[in-house]
Amino acid sequence: MKKIIILILLCSTIGCTEEQCLTPIGNRVVITGNQLQDSGRSGEEKHTLEEGDPISFFSQGGIEANNVQLTYSNGEWQHENILKWNESGETAILTAYYPYAASAITDFYENGQLKDILYTHQEVEYGRRITLQFGHLFSKVTFEAEENLNQQIKHITFTPSARIESLDPFTGEITLTDTPASTFQIANQPDGIYSFLIPPAENTSVHIVLTTEQGEQTLTTSPQTFESGRQYNYHFIIKEKEKGIYTAEDFIAFTHLINGMKYNERSLDEFGTSENGITTYYLRNDITFNEEESMKVQPIGIKSRKSGKSVAFENIFDGQGHCLSGLHQIMTPQDISHHGLFSDIASTAIIKNLTIKDYVYAKPSSIDYYFYEGVLAGYNEGGDIINCHIQSCTIGNDNAGYAGGIAAINEGCILNSSVSDIHFLGNSKISGGLCYENKNSIVNCYATQCDFDNNIMAGGLCYNSSGNGELINCYLHTSPPKTTKFGAFTNTAGANLTLSQCYYAEDSNFKPVYKGAINLNHIHTFTPDFIVTGTGESLLDALNDWVDNNQKAYDFQLLNWQAGDENVPCIHCQP
Repeated sequence: MKKIIILILLCSTIGCTEEQCLTPIGNRVVITGNQLQDSGRSGEEKHTLEEGDPISFFSQGGIEANNVQLTYSNGEWQHENILKWNESGETAILTAYYPYAASAITDFYENGQLKDILYTHQEVEYGRRITLQFGHLFSKVTFEAEENLNQQIKHITFTPSARIESLDPFTGEITLTDTPASTFQIANQPDGIYSFLIPPAENTSVHIVLTTEQGEQTLTTSPQTFESGRQYNYHFIIKEKEKGIYTAEDFIAFTHLINGMKYNERSLDEFGTSENGITTYYLRNDITFNEEESMKVQPIGIKSRKSGKSVAFENIFDGQGHCLSGLHQIMTPQDISHHGLFSDIASTAIIKNLTIKDYVYAKPSSIDYYFYEGVLAGYNEGGDIINCHIQSCTIGNDNAGYAGGIAAINEGCILNSSVSDIHFLGNSKISGGLCYENKNSIVNCYATQCDFDNNIMAGGLCYNSSGNGELINCYLHTSPPKTTKFGAFTNTAGANLTLSQCYYAEDSNFKPVYKGAINLNHIHTFTPDFIVTGTGESLLDALNDWVDNNQKAYDFQLLNWQAGDENVPCIHCQP
């Protein structure tokens, strides 16, 4: 049977509790609020507690209550007797649970599975109105089986490593046993979705036995910290014979091994194939990293700031159209000044067909030297970045530095690539939408929805264009930044810059180039309807006309364009 692996996807966290009303109401306790926090958990049927629903109410301090039954009626939680504040003047520390339990809350399981319990835990100043907002006490775990695999599944047996022993009803604190939870079985689900609840606990895993037509497959998830109210998604997939990166753990191993570090007896041979001395490494799935996984990722290809020693990435990384998301604070023990997913890309390298989403990198204030940062690359020494897209990312630092959406410094070719919805934060002195400094080629690219408001100086596509840099068939679509030292295409233009067939909004009120003498004959503006000013041609047609007329001049395929939306007017067609 083909090997089965697991990919962890962390979903949204619980929402925030509403502020309590600050109107004193005397001794009578008034309790309102029947909303569930937005946990992002899919498939939840109950979004509010309804008329007639009962809860178990516990409180210490200013209100004394031990498993008092409250019932929701006419917008308030009612008790058969009137609840009152006592004379202590103390803050009330209260907890409530749904469904109501007549005795102590000890019945957590049914047929081996945890039952869903809603709860709230709050502190309320003496005499203030109480507004309850409930969340889920337990974590939700969902396993989704890939369609081809799910057709073979008869049933799946799950055994979580954590089991609840008791619950302190006044605090909501859970005590776990020293033994795993009971094993339970879920029959084949036609939609491939297998969900259950798990206690919020650290270092918790799930042992799984998949029974299929070919036999049994046993596996265990990596230890994980589960938090109340959150949903955690896993995928069952069939791992084909092709080599490549399938999971977050695979990617972590790859980033260590490619830098010459050992990692759990793994080998680089697992992730790529070689031909004529060049190895291509393949990303086989979309991967979403949780915080713990993200902190284990190494920048790929590192260059020491002090010694100059480099292990630049020299081969090919093919994302195959997949996305890496959720990467935060990638750091390395080496002393480097070029930061990004790829710290240093050699002139022989190719990075292609990759999307990076929800990446967050902020240089800690403890680092007091200037450095360069890009989401994809800190320093591209001359390699090719092709069909790569940066989406909804945040990059910057707490004191000073140079930032670029794709690369900090580009001495190679960036082709068919884009940046959208990127935030340059902190006091980053200088930033560029696609790169900080471009010394070579940026062709058939765009930047949109970039936030430069915290920058002293910035450029829509790049900050500085030096050497024989060129910007060709690109567009910028973004709101005017606060800084006046801004150029739509580049802030500073070198004497040899080629700027041709590039477009920006005619009502944007900033210069195409902030500083430098260039030929403006081949740059254009477009209207709010994305019509090129003066020609009547749509921006989409103008971009595609250039591609059709210039493909022969490039070794790589130039992608055509298709219509986007009001925020991203034109996007690349899929290769």
